[in-house]
Amino acid sequence: MNEVEALQAIKTAMMEINEEVAERLTIDSNLAAEAGLDSLAIAEFTFELENVLDTELKEIDEHFNDLKVSTLVRIIVEDASGTT
Repeated sequence: MNEVEALQAIKTAMMEINEEVAERLTIDSNLAAEAGLDSLAIAEFTFELENVLDTELKEIDEHFNDLKVSTLVRIIVEDASGTT
């Protein structure tokens, strides 16, 4: 999976949470700042993202707090290539 595909997966997952936010996400977005996600919404987003990707993202756990889209893209790309 490349960065463009990873960004699309993030947008697809976000569509389930907030369509308006999903439409304006870019690689430079921060989900906490732009979507104002609370802890429940973050958990829901993570669940949706893992469903879209059909994989568990081990790096994203209860201690994960970096909600920059660029970080999520990196994690997804690394996970897909087996380098995490």
